Amino acid sequence: MRSKTRCTLWFAGFLLLADVAGGSVDDQLNVVTTLVQVVSPFGTSQASGFFYNELGPTDPKISGPQWRILQKTWLVTNRHVVLSRIRLNLNGQMINQEVLPVSLVFNIRRFVGQGLQWEPIQINQAEVVKRTKCHADPNVDVCIIEVGDLVNDHIKAGIDAKIQYLALWGDLKGNVSGR
Repeated sequence: MRSKTRCTLWFAGFLLLADVAGGSVDDQLNVVTTLVQVVSPFGTSQASGFFYNELGPTDPKISGPQWRILQKTWLVTNRHVVLSRIRLNLNGQMINQEVLPVSLVFNIRRFVGQGLQWEPIQINQAEVVKRTKCHADPNVDVCIIEVGDLVNDHIKAGIDAKIQYLALWGDLKGNVSGR
């Protein structure tokens, strides 16, 4: 089961990247990847993750490209990023213990002049617990964190200030109206 899960998550990520229209591989990766920072009781770490979107169904009455609703957006990263591991001495026996983060920060990209800059979105420990799903087997090093509402709220808050953000899904072939 473990290798099937890894293969499925890898394949899902690959399909998402393979479907991004135009640009170099680097451009395609930059569209869906993000910097992840975690603060735990034992220190701070930095890693990467990527966004994965569940698209709503197509309208069967429309042929060709069309707008589709984003049902959900997840941040996908490694389990060891979300749940730091420490070694503890328990009655003379060393064990590995996973530790919840105090906070987790992921980023979306904001347009600034001719470039982009990271725009952080922070999740506290209670939100990490509520939003995160990890495989039951601790050897499967993958976690997903539901973040769609947080990203949406962040983007909405920037509208009055005329802040523009890079889409988390890129320009997906066949999913954008008029393309």
